[in-house]
Amino acid sequence: MPAVGDIDGDGDAELIFAAGRRIVAINLDGDADDIEWGQFQHDATHDNAP
Repeated sequence: MPAVGDIDGDGDAELIFAAGRRIVAINLDGDADDIEWGQFQHDATHDNAP
């Protein structure tokens, strides 16, 4: 299961996931406190309302 968080303390988010027997972390160019993509059907209630 992938995860997103600031694992190196630089304020940017990293994407962490398993690939076979390895753990991979990819640095994302974005604020770790601000998700860079939306949620399914707009928000946490999934009601698709704007």
